[in-house]
Amino acid sequence: MTREEKYVGKTTIDTFFWRFGDLAHAGMIFVIAGYLGLQVSAAIIVNVGLAVVLLMLGSAIGRHHREAARQSLDNLPPTLHAPLPDVYVPAGQMLVFSVPEHAFVDPDPGDTLNFHAHHPGGSPLPGWVRFDGYNQAFTVRPPAGETGSIRVEVVATDFEGLSVSAEFDIAYGSDPLPRFVTGDEAPGHETATPGSGGDAGTGPVPGGLPA
Repeated sequence: MTREEKYVGKTTIDTFFWRFGDLAHAGMIFVIAGYLGLQVSAAIIVNVGLAVVLLMLGSAIGRHHREAARQSLDNLPPTLHAPLPDVYVPAGQMLVFSVPEHAFVDPDPGDTLNFHAHHPGGSPLPGWVRFDGYNQAFTVRPPAGETGSIRVEVVATDFEGLSVSAEFDIAYGSDPLPRFVTGDEAPGHETATPGSGGDAGTGPVPGGLPA
């Protein structure tokens, strides 16, 4: 099962329960107004009371579930299957690339991973670096005329809150040739070619998905 199929399955289940909750709420309002004859103020009090009860119940279930997940040997944390290559992007140009599909692996059957990217330590990335967590794709356009590098941390988290992370560098400067460099490749190994116009082009990280 692919991660896209897992994501769609989770979204379908969530949507079903949201709609079922809406239907149950409408039924409750119908009973209160049509059969019990309660006034609006009484109906509001009943709604607030039920909402508080549901919030307390959901919070208790969540705490129990997280504790059981920490103690259970059945839920294994995701693992890093392959390191993320460093990236060089010409300043002022754009490059779109994806995290390798099997870089992060969850050993639990049917489990899906949520992805986030930020600086190591949790601070947000600069505005010229955008990350699409659903497609695990980066869009990078460094400021024109500048040279430097930033460190990026990608975190993969499963439904139980267990996570694994990997870091890589995004360098930028005056060199017009974008490239990706893995640990077993010499610096300057080219894996992407410049596009037309002002963009560096799009392409996959070695072993990854096309963006």
